[in-house]
Amino acid sequence: SLTYLFASPAFAYAVNLYQHHISTFLILMSVYALIKWKNVWSTAIVWFLYAFSIVIDYPNAILLSPIAIFALTRIFSLDINPEKLVIKFKYLGILTFITALIPIGFFMWSNTESYGNPLQLAGTLQRVKVIQDESTLTDRQLVQREIEKENSNQKEKTAVGFFQTRKLLDGFYIHIFSNERGIIWYTPIMLFGILGAVLLYRENPSKSALPIGIIGSNIVLYSMWADPWGGWAFGSRYLISSYAISAIFIGYALSYFRKSYLFLAIFFPIFIYSVLVNTLGAITTSTIPPKVEAIALEKLSGVEEKYSYTRNIDYLLTNHSKSFIWHTFLKDKITAVNYYWILVSVILIFAGSTLAYMRLIESRSK
Repeated sequence: SLTYLFASPAFAYAVNLYQHHISTFLILMSVYALIKWKNVWSTAIVWFLYAFSIVIDYPNAILLSPIAIFALTRIFSLDINPEKLVIKFKYLGILTFITALIPIGFFMWSNTESYGNPLQLAGTLQRVKVIQDESTLTDRQLVQREIEKENSNQKEKTAVGFFQTRKLLDGFYIHIFSNERGIIWYTPIMLFGILGAVLLYRENPSKSALPIGIIGSNIVLYSMWADPWGGWAFGSRYLISSYAISAIFIGYALSYFRKSYLFLAIFFPIFIYSVLVNTLGAITTSTIPPKVEAIALEKLSGVEEKYSYTRNIDYLLTNHSKSFIWHTFLKDKITAVNYYWILVSVILIFAGSTLAYMRLIESRSK
């Protein structure tokens, strides 16, 4: 929990209202419902949360699809033998789909009120880039405008048009390796989740399949996204849900290696680095330009524009912070840099004490 809260970009986005944390809550709540209650009520809850998640953010239809598939196995089952294929289903299970109608009905009503079409998606609306008085245009410019309008109508926006398979490798690189948004630069502690996933898979493949499926769908989906940088952002905000799932795997890895001083000696320094980086994002700014935009901005302004968390460091060193507590109570007493180190120290002391206590309990149990 501490890793997800303070050592990932989830920390930087927890101080603003973003859809990603709500999506993460819905994912975790759906998984919890499936684990906690193995009855029709838990399945009904999952369908409600799945439909509601789409209202919050359209890509959740893909992000929560592994959960939906898992829930379907509680309603339908296949009996395969050489002679025939038998499909079995539960009548009460089918009725659980009714709960999905509540958020879907709200979704269609909202779209009707907003766009005049219950099936209209906000992302597929046409945009107005420039408003210009046509009386000032020449005949040639008027003709050119009509051609552009015709071309724009022919290239109608679609929900799937935002995803492009040819961008998959570039998007994967940006999310994982690049110093613009990559996990390796912003939250390398999350890579320990891979170790935890492997360990859990070796012990119980069925338990690891669902969380691995959620992470996989998240990474693949947003690697194909037309804007894998997430605009001006801090780290990869699109992977916030995956950070939460990965943190569960990290907990499993810590439990597995709780007797190893070497593992803890490797783990904690990387945890410290991740906390240092993401606390920067939480108290300074979460708006860092992509490299391509930073370069273009440099040409216009003549000033160096940084496109990694070094931009946050400069922001902090000039005694700037967006922290409400610092602005309201501490600005006249301590610098933004000192406030940053106080926050980092509190987080690390608490996390270090937790690890030490875990190791102490293990020693006493011998």
